[in-house]
Amino acid sequence: MYNGSKLHFKEFVVFETAGFKILKYGYNYLAQDGAMIFRYDNALDPQAKNLPTYPEHKHMPQKMLPAKRPSFKEVLKEVSGLIEVKK
Repeated sequence: MYNGSKLHFKEFVVFETAGFKILKYGYNYLAQDGAMIFRYDNALDPQAKNLPTYPEHKHMPQKMLPAKRPSFKEVLKEVSGLIEVKK
């Protein structure tokens, strides 16, 4: 990213005759110094067990929120909005 931030993403995908299925994912947005800004994932995190969207959730610096898997386009839009705010 132009401000030194980074977006790491991973998707483990299985292709089937009817399309594809994302088994695991992680979208991790980091500040220039490596500090997490946010991360969406579906890891079996014990701290997320009580969230209504478990195993899907969103990590923020001080909390974890319920969240379904966003599309990659939605992640890029969120990152872009945060960059605009910081200008």
